Amino acid sequence: MIRESDAVIGLIGGKGTRDVLQKAALARKPVFPIPLAGGGSEVEWETFRQQGYGNRHVGDLDFLGDRSIGSEELARRIVRHCTSLLLHSNSYSERVFIVHGHDTALRNELVLVLERLHLKPIVLSTQPDGGRTVLGKLSDELVDVGYAFVLLTPDDVARSSTSRKLLPRVRQNVIFEHGWLIGLLGTKRVCAIVKDAVEVPSDLAGVVYKHVPKGKGVEAIAVDIVRELRNAGYCVDANDLVAAPNSSQKLSRPGAGPAA
Repeated sequence: MIRESDAVIGLIGGKGTRDVLQKAALARKPVFPIPLAGGGSEVEWETFRQQGYGNRHVGDLDFLGDRSIGSEELARRIVRHCTSLLLHSNSYSERVFIVHGHDTALRNELVLVLERLHLKPIVLSTQPDGGRTVLGKLSDELVDVGYAFVLLTPDDVARSSTSRKLLPRVRQNVIFEHGWLIGLLGTKRVCAIVKDAVEVPSDLAGVVYKHVPKGKGVEAIAVDIVRELRNAGYCVDANDLVAAPNSSQKLSRPGAGPAA
């Protein structure tokens, strides 16, 4: 629902509605939280305000809490505000999903590169389970993802029924999630990173692939990653790939908008 919406209007008053609004904000969608009269709704609205909640600037949604405005005028203001946001912005969620197999070193290298680009890498195994099944967890975490990387690494070996030769292959869960992401985001918003002589599925012809040079890591293709992200609409700068001198702390700050 959030992914397919242009904007989200919520009549706040309960935790469920607030959670939906937060997911919409993470997905970089215009959000309009309208407080109902008094009680818990008023508390929620004050919490929004104290957190500096807004679509573009702090306080730009204060008109939503003005009870002297009639419903028709409130609707007209929301339409004008939303139209302005959609005309001047085509931003994407800073949450970037990573699908990986057993090569955790390669995964961690990619996480660091994305954090230096001020994006928020999402690794399914590091997210809390919350009593969810694997499929449920995957579905929930992908709701507000704007881009995905799939690490195709030689974790398994297999052969066809007509051959005796064992060949390195990608784990089955990685292939499954790769297909899911293409269906969800489209081929232009999924980048596969291939390591070593691993078999690439024939059905994924036309998908973006980046090959890690033998003996190298993600850093060797970091500039290519920046190029693909910019092509997908992200405002990322290759200069940010250079870590600050004498600092072991990973760089991070929220926000990733469209390339100019």
